[in-house]
Amino acid sequence: MAARKGSLLIPITVGSAFFMEGLDATILTTALPQIAKDFGVAAPEVGGAITSYLLSLAIFIPVSGWVADRFGAKRTYCAALVVFTLGSALCAMATGPLWLALARGVQGLGGALLTPVGRLILARSFPKDELIHAMSFMIIPGLIGPVVGPVLGGFIATYTSWHWIFLINLPLGALGLALALVYLPDIDGGGASTAFDFRGFGLIVLALAPLQFALESLAAAHVSWTTTGALLVISAAGLLAYIAHARTHARPLIDLNLLRIRTFAVAVGAGFLSRVAIASAPFLLPILFQSAFGMTALHSGLLVFSMAVGQLVMRMWTTPMLRALGVRNSLALNGVCIGLSTVGFALLTEPRADWIVFVYGFVCGLSQCVQLSVLAALHFSGVEPDAASRATAFSSVTQRFAAAFGVAISASLLQAFGGSHLRAADFNAVFLIVGAIALAAVPFYLMLRQGDGADLMAKGAKS
Repeated sequence: MAARKGSLLIPITVGSAFFMEGLDATILTTALPQIAKDFGVAAPEVGGAITSYLLSLAIFIPVSGWVADRFGAKRTYCAALVVFTLGSALCAMATGPLWLALARGVQGLGGALLTPVGRLILARSFPKDELIHAMSFMIIPGLIGPVVGPVLGGFIATYTSWHWIFLINLPLGALGLALALVYLPDIDGGGASTAFDFRGFGLIVLALAPLQFALESLAAAHVSWTTTGALLVISAAGLLAYIAHARTHARPLIDLNLLRIRTFAVAVGAGFLSRVAIASAPFLLPILFQSAFGMTALHSGLLVFSMAVGQLVMRMWTTPMLRALGVRNSLALNGVCIGLSTVGFALLTEPRADWIVFVYGFVCGLSQCVQLSVLAALHFSGVEPDAASRATAFSSVTQRFAAAFGVAISASLLQAFGGSHLRAADFNAVFLIVGAIALAAVPFYLMLRQGDGADLMAKGAKS
């Protein structure tokens, strides 16, 4: 029997699925060198296991609201859990990079529906004056997953087989499905009010998928420049076609009119650049520590874990900082910190004392948390309530694709500088380039005016 509306069993149930997805998003990175060795390829070539998941999220998140309205939120949520768990089983059966990337895409389809529909269930189950309290019960499990992911992934890769990184999701998925069937309310969205925008969805796929494949091809030595160029041309054509389509469609999946709102445009555009760097470091560091320094997966996971700890600790201080400095200054200051701290990893030309690396990673995590939290809130500043769902879809897509782009461009640069035999020196230029991308966001943050985002603080927006 479903829990009554307003019951804290609802956010706890949703949070359990968020824990599984958050764990899965970070547990893989420390095991990539072991997976690459098992497949007989260079570590950068397995980056597709991360980017295909993120690309699948970016493509399918826009359809989540329509699907939930059409088939019901609870039914969609449970189906998403099944798809995610099935994708995990397929990942564990992978025998090569392509199979793993495709299976991760199946996982991404489940995750694309799971996260936004879970939030939708929560929003429809609690009155607004209780929603923040309820979300705190949902957010905590979602935060714990990414924190323990690098360490657990390192432990599994060091002492067992990498296959257990994915097999662990099977009991977690079964438990989450059982909790959802029992405790989540049956929320009727009333059916989708408009027909599904199949043309818009097709154009989004045409724009994003070839672009991602082009980036992946840069990390694969056997793919020709002609193929890469053709993929980029197809992607550009898809993007231009979608822009033309969105201008005439009444309810496009991605509403480009939102970019007319200055705060939203800055959050999307400058935020994309910052997220590229934030996503690159957790991908690059385990490969550096294991391939160049000879560390075990567990050892490198413990060091990468420092950034997650910094992000978790900083959450309680983000709102006070935001109130003290304002949105514009907070984003600009932390944009500089993210860029410089990413560049600072280029100094890791040889193994350093663990405590030095851990403290440095912890400090990096502090600035990353502030940036991610403020950007997440800024997406809704100045956005009318009836446009909130469209803002969520737009921002979710760009966030996921920024992370996929960061991993793909890092893998491509590693392939260009080091190939299959990576040395510490090969990572220096990569960190410098990625850090420069993060610093390029700072001038755009400074385009914000004093008072932009004040509505978030006035409403006591949480970070």
